[in-house]
Amino acid sequence: MDHTRKPGARTSNAAACFGVASTVLSVGWCCACDPSPKGPVASAAPSSSVQIAPPRPPSASASASASASMRATEYCRALTVTGEVLVDGAAPLKRGDEVDGKRWLTLKPGASVVIRHAHSSREYALSGPGRARPCHRGEEEVLLAAGEFKATSGGGARPGAFVTLATPWGTLRYGNADASIRATSQAAEVRVTTGTVWVDAAQGAKLLGDAKLTGPKARATLRATGEYSRDAIVSACEADSKTAEEKAESLLKGRGQPGFGAEAAEHMRLRAAARRSCQVAQATLGLAVEPAEAAALEKRLDGANSRWQRVPLSVTRKHQQK
Repeated sequence: MDHTRKPGARTSNAAACFGVASTVLSVGWCCACDPSPKGPVASAAPSSSVQIAPPRPPSASASASASASMRATEYCRALTVTGEVLVDGAAPLKRGDEVDGKRWLTLKPGASVVIRHAHSSREYALSGPGRARPCHRGEEEVLLAAGEFKATSGGGARPGAFVTLATPWGTLRYGNADASIRATSQAAEVRVTTGTVWVDAAQGAKLLGDAKLTGPKARATLRATGEYSRDAIVSACEADSKTAEEKAESLLKGRGQPGFGAEAAEHMRLRAAARRSCQVAQATLGLAVEPAEAAALEKRLDGANSRWQRVPLSVTRKHQQK
């Protein structure tokens, strides 16, 4: 879910991985830490010398902890709902309802919901007043524009699997921790009781505290600066995605050349950076945004997300044949 993506991410629903067998270094690109989206991927013109394919849909197989009767399309469920929790464009959330990560939840003052991820059984709580999008893309990923997020250690935690929480001011990741993150109009406050949480500030925001927080009394704050703007955040997502895509193309052209291993590692770093910046950009859409503006920004972000997740087609085919 670089220590920024130490999260080996989800083991049961990884993104497209691709390997290059022809190099003397036997170096493979493996992007399991960057899960693929669940929806269709916007098309884009490939370069003249490289074909680009969208990532393959994730496997429908569930982890050992998931129920055998669970439907492949089930991502999360609301275990408990207290108070009024509204779902954008749908009926109010009720106990036992599925949460597919495609809609924002508005938690009224005093409202709360406990979410369980269907594949991992990981649980976390959200409290209002606030706006959140849990189970984003069906992953262990939460967009928190406002309100409080509480992580609990134990259930659902497993080696290499991390939860990513994106706020408009930065991202946070943890594997097994007791922590709370409260997002307000200009900042996000972090407290860690047990375990470790990694924190990264977004463009135009600053981190007050350590980037690696380990309990029992660790605290930090992500705060907006005078340079912060939603448009700059969205533009950063687009720029980072373009850079990651271009690096993937250059790797295909240079496979087998000296220094290929270092270039492959750099591509993974760029891909992780693009994912983080786009998560932050998507979290900003939970703030007060006019519907027309939100739709336009969402379209831009969909395009950007499709770029950093693409895999060179010829490499993908070679990997499938192995």
